[in-house]
Amino acid sequence: MTTTNNSTNRFLIVLKDYLSRIMGPVAEVMIDDEIKQMEEEKQSMLFERVPDLIIFLSDNIPDIQKKEIFLKDMVEIIKDFKKL
Repeated sequence: MTTTNNSTNRFLIVLKDYLSRIMGPVAEVMIDDEIKQMEEEKQSMLFERVPDLIIFLSDNIPDIQKKEIFLKDMVEIIKDFKKL
């Protein structure tokens, strides 16, 4: 079963806000670049691709502690979105 793009769009907003706290204003560009590298588009990306996006984004977080916290928090946020 695939999850609607609406879930993905809402998640991307949360992701941008969260990643901005770690990486600053470059967060949105990072997200856009990774989505393009995945050969996806924001408007049509399925929620099932979000874990891949998170992994790719985490590779760009140089601070190991921040990267681990990011991954842990994203797992919880994804779980919450799946409950909706």
